[in-house]
Order: sequence, then C-alpha cells, then structure tokens
Amino acid sequence: MSVRRCCMGAVFLMASSALAQDEGDSDPSPDVDPEQVDAQDSAAGSEDAGSEDAGSENAGSEDAAPENAAPENAAAEDAAPAGPRPPTLLEVSTATLPEGVTLTEHVSVELAILVETDGSVSSAEVLQTSGNPALDAAAQEALLRSRFLPAQQADGTSARARVRYRYDFDPPPPPPSGALVITVRDEADQPLSQARVRVVGSEGEVRAEDASGGVYRYGSLPPGPYEVELAAEGYLSATSTEQVEADVETAVLLRLSPELAPDEDDSDEPTFGATAVVEAPPREVLRRTISGREAASVAGTRGDALRAVEVLPGVARPPFGSGQLIVRGSAPADTQVFLDGVPVPLLYHFGGLTSFLPSPLVDRLDFYPSNFSVRYGRRVGAAVEVRGRKPRSDGFHVNFDVSAVDASLILEAPLSDWGGITAAFRNSLIGYWLTPLLDTAGVSNISAPVYRDYQVMGVVRPTDRDEILLRAYGSRDGFAFSSSEPEDENPFETGRSRLTSDFDRIDLSWERRYNARTRHEIRAALGSRRERFNLGTAQRTVTEVRDLALRSELHHRVGSAFNVRFGIDFIASSYDLEVVGPPPGASEGSFESPEFDVIDVRSSGSFVEPAVYVEMDLFPVEELQIILGLRGDYLGSVEEFTVNPRLAAIYSVTPALRLKAGVGMFSQAPELVEADARLGNPNLDEINAVHGSLGAELDVGDALNLGMEGFYKHLYSRVVVNEGGESPPFVNGGTGRIYGLEINAKLNPTGEDSTGVFGFLSYTLSRSERSDQGDPWRLFDFDQTHVLSTSLGYRFRRGWSLSALFRLASGNPRTPVRRGIYDVASDRYRPVYGNLNGGRDEYFHRLDVRVEKTWRLDPISLTFYLDVQNAYNRQNPEGLNYNYNFTQSETQNGLPIIPSIGLRGEL
Repeated sequence: MSVRRCCMGAVFLMASSALAQDEGDSDPSPDVDPEQVDAQDSAAGSEDAGSEDAGSENAGSEDAAPENAAPENAAAEDAAPAGPRPPTLLEVSTATLPEGVTLTEHVSVELAILVETDGSVSSAEVLQTSGNPALDAAAQEALLRSRFLPAQQADGTSARARVRYRYDFDPPPPPPSGALVITVRDEADQPLSQARVRVVGSEGEVRAEDASGGVYRYGSLPPGPYEVELAAEGYLSATSTEQVEADVETAVLLRLSPELAPDEDDSDEPTFGATAVVEAPPREVLRRTISGREAASVAGTRGDALRAVEVLPGVARPPFGSGQLIVRGSAPADTQVFLDGVPVPLLYHFGGLTSFLPSPLVDRLDFYPSNFSVRYGRRVGAAVEVRGRKPRSDGFHVNFDVSAVDASLILEAPLSDWGGITAAFRNSLIGYWLTPLLDTAGVSNISAPVYRDYQVMGVVRPTDRDEILLRAYGSRDGFAFSSSEPEDENPFETGRSRLTSDFDRIDLSWERRYNARTRHEIRAALGSRRERFNLGTAQRTVTEVRDLALRSELHHRVGSAFNVRFGIDFIASSYDLEVVGPPPGASEGSFESPEFDVIDVRSSGSFVEPAVYVEMDLFPVEELQIILGLRGDYLGSVEEFTVNPRLAAIYSVTPALRLKAGVGMFSQAPELVEADARLGNPNLDEINAVHGSLGAELDVGDALNLGMEGFYKHLYSRVVVNEGGESPPFVNGGTGRIYGLEINAKLNPTGEDSTGVFGFLSYTLSRSERSDQGDPWRLFDFDQTHVLSTSLGYRFRRGWSLSALFRLASGNPRTPVRRGIYDVASDRYRPVYGNLNGGRDEYFHRLDVRVEKTWRLDPISLTFYLDVQNAYNRQNPEGLNYNYNFTQSETQNGLPIIPSIGLRGEL
C-alpha cells in the first residue's frame, strides 16, 4: 500500500472567531478575518493540487512528509509571515492498512479536521467516505496523530481553525518484471510455428502471452534465470538458459537442427560436451567468449575446455613443460585460479597438457587479464575463475574418455528429485609412450609427467530457494629428469631429480535466494598442498601449506539502474618450509649462476588474510554502465593493510559498438620463502600494481565480433634480491612496466550449434620490462613481443568436424654466456654472462590439427577424435645447454609431433 496525504486548499469551514462563539469560548478572537483567511488558503490549495503526483513518491514511509509540509523545527514559526494565515502542515502520520483490506485502485477520504492553537488535531470528521468504513477510520486515526503550525490571526496570535483535508490511499506498486521474447527458426532461417516451447523459472513453468509465427512472448516475468526447452516434430530438441532483467525485454533467437535417420546422423555435438564458456561476465570491462563446444573443437587442446584460455589475447606461451599461465606480461605467480570463488594452486597439471578439472564438470571459465572485480584480490596480475557444473538429477550417467594422454571416468546419479551426486577420476597414460619418444628425439634426460586427479560432489536443494553443495577434489603430479654429468662438475645437478606436487580440498557452500532481487552465498573450504623438489643428490626444497578459506557474498538489485555486491573474503594459512642446498634466490631476473654454498633450514609459520569488498553497478543512462569497487585487505604474512579502489565503464555508442575503459589498484603479498623470518625478510611490504585499459568492441551482424584493447600496468614495491648479497636477502626495490595492444576477432556465421565455418584470431603486441633497485630497464623473463593465435574449423554434416590452430610467438628472453672462467677456490668453471635477458630464442611456431566424428546411438553418444600437436614437427628452440666449461652449447628443443587418438562416450 502507498498513501498520499494532502490538504485540499486548507479551506476553512468557518473562521476561528465563529468557532469560538459556537463552542462557547469567552474570548472569540475577533481579529481573524474569515474572508482574508479563505483567500489565503485557496491560494495554498492550488499549489498543493499541482504537486499531488510528486507526493506519491514518498508513499509508505513514516518519515516522508507530503510536498506541502513545513519544516519540522521551531524555525518554521519564526519564518512565518506576519498577519493572518491558515494552519500549515508540519507532520502527518501514515495510516495503517486495516487487516483484510487489499487495495486494487486509488481511493480517498475527505475529512474536516479541527486544528488547535498548539497545532494538534482534536477532531477529524468524515465528509466524503472512501466506501470502506475501515479505511475511513484509519484516515481519522492518522490525522489525529498529525501536527500543524496553528492558524494565525492579524495580531500574530494563534487561533483554532477547521480545515478540509483529503487523505489518499494508493495500491502497492507492481513488483519488478521483465519480458522474454523467443524466436524459433530452422537452419534455413524459416520460422517454426509448430515448435513446443517450455519456459521454467524459479516459481515454476510460465505460459506465453502470445505465440504466432514462431515468436513466443512472455511478459511480466520476475527477474532471474529461466530454463528454455525447445522441441518440434522432425527436429532435434534443444535447451537454453536465459536471464530476464527488470524493465528489460530480452529477445532470443534459437534455431533447431533437423533430425535425420540413424544412418544419416547429422549430430555433431555429443551430450557430454563441456558447457564451458571462456569469458568475463558482461559486467566486466573485458568480454571475450569461447563456448564449450568451440573449446572442445579447438585443435591442440584435446577437447579440454579450460585449455582454450591459452589462445586468448594477452596469454603468452609458457616455457617448455611448465604449464604456467602468463597473462599480459605478469609473472605466473601473479595470476590466481579460483574454483567457484575458492583459490586453487594450479590450472594445469605439469607440462600443461591437461587442466585439473575434466571438461564435462566445467560449467564456465571467467578470464580476467586485468582490471578485474574487487571480488578477486591478493594478486597483481590476472584472475581465472572456473565455475563447476552441478551434478545432474535427471538420471544415471556414465562418461568416459580414453586417449593416448590420459583416461577418465565420470559417474552421476540422482538423489531423488532434489539433487544429485558426481564422482570423477582421471589418470595419465602419456608416460607409457612419451618417454621412449623423447629418447628417440634426443631428449633422454626427461621423463613424461605423471598426474591424476579426482572430484566427488553432491548437491541438494531442500527448498526452491536453497542449494547446498559439498565437494572434495584433489590432484597429484610428478615430473622427473636426470643428468649424467660427473658429480664434480655440479653436485646439485647430478643424478635423478624429481618435482612432485599435490593438493586436496573439501568445500561446502550454501546459496539462498531470498527473492528476485537478493541472493546470498556462503562458502567454506579446507585444504592442503604439498610441493617437493629435489635437484640431484644434494638439493631439496619441501613446502606444505594448509589453509581455511571462507567467503560470504550478498547480491542485491536495488532497481534497474543500481546493483550492489558486498563480500567478506577470509583466508587463514599455516606452512612448513624445508630448504637444503643453495639459499633461495630471485624468482625472476637472475643470471642463474651456480651457487655452492649449502644451507639446511626448516621453518614454519601461520598468518591470516581477511578482506572486505563492496561493488556497485550503476546505469546512470541506458547506454552507460559504471562499475565502482573498493576492496580492503590485511596481508598477514607481511602485516600490511591495503585498500584497492577500482573503476570501470562501458559505453554503448550503438547496439553493435561498445567502448570500454578501466583503472584500478591491486596488491599482493610476497612469496612465502621471501617473507619467512629464517629464509627471507619478514619486514617486506606488499607488492602493488596499477592497471589501466581502454578498448572497443564491434559486432558485425550475427557472424563476426571484433575487439581491440590497449593496456598498461605499473608495478612497484616488487621483491628483488638485495644487491651485493647484503642482509636481508630480499627487499622491495623493484619496479615494472607492461604495455601493449590486443586485437581479436571471432567468426561464427552459422551459429554455434550449426554446421559451417567457425574460427577466431587473437594477436598481442606487448612489452614487459623490469628495473631492480634503480638499474636500467631490462626485459622480463617471460616477455614475448608478438603472440598470434589463429584457428579455423568447419563442422560438416553427419557429425564430422575439422579444425586447425596455428600459433606464432616471439622466443623467450635469454641471458647469453660469453665464456667460462675457472674458479680455483671451487675447482669449477663459472659462466661469464652478457646483459641480463640480452638475447632471445628463435620464434616459436606450431600447427595443431583436430578431427572429430560423433555418433548418436541412443542412449549412447560416442565421439572419436584425432588431435595432432606440432603437425609439421617443428623443432622449436627452448634454450641452450652448455658443456662443463661453457665453450660449447646445443639447442634444447621442445616437443616433437604428438598425435593423440581418443574415444569419448556417455550413457
């Protein structure tokens, strides 16, 4: 209910003197002139009448005063003009809607009220009823609680007055709603008027207001997600999820493919295909999209949806076998990977062959190369969030994938009709054949990486508004190499060496949707990770970290032009470190000179990292979106508080052309070994960065999307090795600058789910430089001036698809060795280096090819694929190996041609 209150011109029914005489007052106050007062009140009433509509904006609020109300303080009386005047409304009470009364239209009550000389209302008589006695009584009670500035006579004294007053009742405003318009067509772009469309929201199935000519209109829908199911005789069924926003008409074009006979199976999308979307959400400045189907079709990824991020603009090629993620010239440690808001140690297994989460369990991948939301913190580079797919509850499912690289099995089962459970396991197979292949290629000192991972999760939905998910997952990795050099050449690189890494995590989340505008998510995760590295027979580094992560995030949409997000992000960690061998050195930018000093240090510690953040999404005009964010962190490992403001804007020049800009501050704690009291410097400060970007995005019809963005990052307070070996070993003495331009194009003229050509192109031109303690600028270890990725594919009928990916990148920087010099004290040769990162390896280039064939043998789907990496067997240089006295060198080449044959299936 809303209430509007207004005086109807404050017209006196009689003058104060007449009131006094009628009621037997001995002092009739003869100075009041009835005609003068009536004239003044009529003038006041005309102003009120002109502002009645404005008064409705204050409806329903006890504190809201109507538009003709006077100030609620003594200054109102002091400012009142001299001479006779009518009473002036100071405060009117809001009426309580009687129990059982529902308003469907506007109604009003007209009353005669008696205002006393102290401004109180002593009586309220109904002159014109609303038609409902209960509403009449509610209006009377409200006016008896109201307060006026009393009427004034010619001599300035107060007088009693009777006033005519209208009390308005308005029905409550309708809840926010939007519209959904679905157009259904076939592959020939002809409307399918016979299609059956089912739309289901949080409150159940909704019916179309109008359905004709293949267009289905759904109006007055509460905002939120809606599941759309399409079916038509002779066509394959399809599903889609659409988001309805308040006061917005969402238009969707969906196409159905014809259903062919079993021997002419045209299906080219298996049901087990990942539904991943590699994108930043629309609310971010940067938006680039590769759907799960496109990701599975990209050559060189082996159908791994998460690996599609490697070919996006801004992502550099990692060094051989590292599996690191290098984004816009930032160090790998500057990028954080999240799974549903919880940090995880890695995105890929060793070697970068496979991501840690199987594609069928990936719902979406959000990639933020810079200027990311305040939801993400503690990193100065980039953020990647993997959104996991919830277990299905529509039946029992079995999914398998066997290839030359690994084998996986996924089992899903429903929990009644209110949840489901999923279990997944994967183990590498590459070691059985790659190690002999490396031996044949002359890479005899490296064995293939070995890995395995697991995921177990269950989800229940006890009510329509609640969802609870419990998940346990983990990963194991191992990588070994050996050296046959005599021990007296370098004791730290002699014999068998091994790098192992594993992590385990369990998390529990609860999501509650209070209404169409408000959603709350709470998540708790407990985990541990272990890394062990031994180099030769004399060097060992062991790290074990245990952490507890908590996140509470509240989303609320205030209206169509304002959204707000508030969050608490908390991490508590403890660690154990063991270092045997040379002391830790620089993580980047060192000459890699062999050190023969040996330390044996064991250290441990604990710290907390609480953070709070708030983000507002504003739409001051329809074409402009502004995102304001503020994040505050306490970095417990260095005992520092940080405050990071961030701002982004998207302006739609036309529906097809969008301009984007963003700027923000980002902070990060040093690495554990750098801030540890025994191994590093506990007095280090945080590392900071400022991000800036400016770009544009253009849609050329439905077939082509073009984008261009320039970026700049300024790094300061970087952790570097103290000059001259002084103590402490690490200081905040480094700066950095990263700048460049990215261009991308995406071609999908026939739609993602149709046959035809698809492809994309991304190119990054960048420069990443560092300066250590005032030294001249030098190249960053992972700087790559040019990075080009271009993919082209074709989806044929009968389930065939063919795609190719070509990648070209500048070689990694390299510090040249001029000669060797004999060190008498150690009886060994030491290298004499040239300028740090003064050289560069040759260009890297590679062609990957992928062929797929899918069969649908209801209820089984099978896909055979051949994925060939490095199809023309390019010998890509990955650095130089030197002999004992540095007089000779040989090029270390990357992987040769690697064909991978596999079979995927689902029941």
